[in-house]
Amino acid sequence: MTLPLAFGGSSASAAGTPSFANWPQSRFDLANSGVNPNESSIDSTNAARLQQAWVRTDDETSNAAPAVVDNIIYMGCGAAMCAVEAPDQVLKWKARIPSGAITFSGAAVAGSLVYAGTNTSGAVYAFDTKTGTIRWMFQTAGHNVWAGPSVAGGVVYVGGDDQNLYALDAGTGAKLWSFNAGTPIVNAPAIVNGVVYLGAGALYALSASDGRQLWSGLATAAGVSASPAVSGGRVFVGAYTPGVRGTPNFYAFTAAGCGAAYCAPLWSAVVGLPPAAVGELDGIQSSAAVDAGSVYVGAPDGKLYALDPSNGAVRWAGPTHGSQITPQQPNPTPIESSPAVANGVVYVSSFDGYLYAYAASGCATTSCPWLFAASLDGGLGNGHVSNCWNTTTSSPVVVNGFVYVGGCTQTYTDALYAFTVLPCPPGSPPAGGQYHPLPLPQRILDTRSGTAIGAQETRRLQVGGNGTIPSQGVSATILNVTVTNTTAASYLTLYPGGAPRPTASNLNWAPRHTVANLVEVAMASDGSVDLFNAAGSADVVIDAQGWVQSATSTAAYGSYLNPMPPFRVLDTRDGTGGPNVKLGPGATITVQVDGGFSNALVLNPTVTNATAPSYLVVWPAGQLRPTSSNINFAAGETVANRVMVPLAGSINIYNAAGSVDVIADLNAAFRAESANATTACRLMPMTPTRILDTRDAGGPLGPGGSRTVQVTGALVPPTARAVVLNVTVTNTSAASYLAAWPDQSPRPLASDLNWTSGLTAPSLAVVELSSGGKLDLYNAAGSTDVIVDVAGWYQ
Repeated sequence: MTLPLAFGGSSASAAGTPSFANWPQSRFDLANSGVNPNESSIDSTNAARLQQAWVRTDDETSNAAPAVVDNIIYMGCGAAMCAVEAPDQVLKWKARIPSGAITFSGAAVAGSLVYAGTNTSGAVYAFDTKTGTIRWMFQTAGHNVWAGPSVAGGVVYVGGDDQNLYALDAGTGAKLWSFNAGTPIVNAPAIVNGVVYLGAGALYALSASDGRQLWSGLATAAGVSASPAVSGGRVFVGAYTPGVRGTPNFYAFTAAGCGAAYCAPLWSAVVGLPPAAVGELDGIQSSAAVDAGSVYVGAPDGKLYALDPSNGAVRWAGPTHGSQITPQQPNPTPIESSPAVANGVVYVSSFDGYLYAYAASGCATTSCPWLFAASLDGGLGNGHVSNCWNTTTSSPVVVNGFVYVGGCTQTYTDALYAFTVLPCPPGSPPAGGQYHPLPLPQRILDTRSGTAIGAQETRRLQVGGNGTIPSQGVSATILNVTVTNTTAASYLTLYPGGAPRPTASNLNWAPRHTVANLVEVAMASDGSVDLFNAAGSADVVIDAQGWVQSATSTAAYGSYLNPMPPFRVLDTRDGTGGPNVKLGPGATITVQVDGGFSNALVLNPTVTNATAPSYLVVWPAGQLRPTSSNINFAAGETVANRVMVPLAGSINIYNAAGSVDVIADLNAAFRAESANATTACRLMPMTPTRILDTRDAGGPLGPGGSRTVQVTGALVPPTARAVVLNVTVTNTSAASYLAAWPDQSPRPLASDLNWTSGLTAPSLAVVELSSGGKLDLYNAAGSTDVIVDVAGWYQ
């Protein structure tokens, strides 16, 4: 019997008909690589802009990976097999089966037939791909066929809970042979070069022609339940010890065996051992994906790992919501589903109810933030343990510019989700809106060398043409504004020159306080900005960070915003992203935060536990430290300020005096793309407008209190992906922090503002919006009033 090496790729097509890439079975090919080499639409530069295209429920949609061939999605749908045309969801046919349901078995397509197994009835069916007609049925000796079939050389290989792996004639369903593994078979085997590799308790290598055992690896007690993946002459598989806290081991074997009946692994590695017991979920149940450079596997500590295939060393790990340990979430939630790789992006779903995408090449550190995350259960799991079984086991399928994965709705109805990079509506967004970071901050105003701004005084500042900021083609500018030598409690408002002064504010302070805040402000047509001080006098220092081009700009290239949920990249209190030690006087720490995809990052650095008055400077690594500052603070203060910093893979953070803990959260990246990109997120600046003031309505946020804010509406269009806000807290009764994040997403560990009791504190925030245009606010302790002013949006 001659067996092909792999199964997959693009479908042949007649002249004049479209040609589609295919994903014909659960792990893409017969090697179970989980890698689609034909995907070209989604990559690491646009994966952050994936959006839900649709969600489909058909009776009880299968939680296994669908097969996609010739742009037809084949999937179980309760007591039937369904064929759905992508991407418009037209149901081509629905074939009901006499008993059982196709819920856990993934579909496999070969030639004119699609194959799947059933639960409760333990049968294997073959359906006609064109009509859905049942061509044959094979009855196993058990009740459930959990695994999706693998089809090679006219043979269907499929296992069930009766502990048997069956080889069936693909055309007739006749049994050719069977192999008893001694334990239920829950995943698909790999078939490469005439050998069937089966993970069922142990690892088995069988002859594809007659089922003879060629060799085995690991003892049955090792608890192998994942599908083996074969690449480069090696077999990769993880292990799982049921019912006990077992060590999550991952193994590599020589695919050709060792010349004996039992073979030892080439190497083994402990991958993702959780810090606390979580019952029987400590082993590796995720089937690995293997590309040319790494082995990717989900682990019980809730992280996705990229391993070196030569020795199992960790190249990088991708955290999830479920991997973050908090007092409310003392145990991580594992990743049991299997990753998929396509065009430089790794996708995986997690027990926390989310789909994630990561850059396959990793990042500059060993802990890499996700490019994209989306709820697959309507927020039921809240980023912890999802009650939707689909999200724990469904593995993504990436083909023809879409990501398909199982999930459920808020009513617990099983569903199939489809994500893609959606184009903007026709004619939107308008031209312009690209961001141009300055290589280093440029000081454009310092009243300490002249006259402070007095009470009720408005002062005009010419920004366009100042320094290297263009005089024409600029719609907005990003400024770090600092007030000092303040004589009274007051606030400062920045707005387009000559425009009516808004009721919004950008900075708030008490007498004799030095306060800084990042400000995004639209500019007048002549490039000017007005500054208004309410009371007393204050010196104002302004450092330009970058500018946003207008529709009339002749600038050739700019950067587009890729919003993301907040992600902690540095915390000197616990050693995240750097040493577990305070930043001392005159000391600099270098933080690697990006793998080279971004031109600039939006970060929220926070200082706490300060022993002396000081200031913090954030700038690109490899550059001279600028004379400007980003955060000014007194001893004992906890202060945050947003920064937009150009990037060369890493940043430097400098502390002037005393010692201080530094925390930094990443929540957006600017990436250069084609000026014609229809899906880019561009900044649309506006005159600051107040959308929330709890002093007037709703009342303050209490301890542990949250508030949902509708952002889109009359002023911000429904197409907005993210919003630029100035958030101010006042009437604060205790030291606390405020977090802002997309509605219906789990609350991140990151914070946006930090304050001590009695302080009024502002901060710029760039917040991703939910699909309904909402965001959530959370206050940790005490009570506080919150004021939110919109300065622009990204779409």
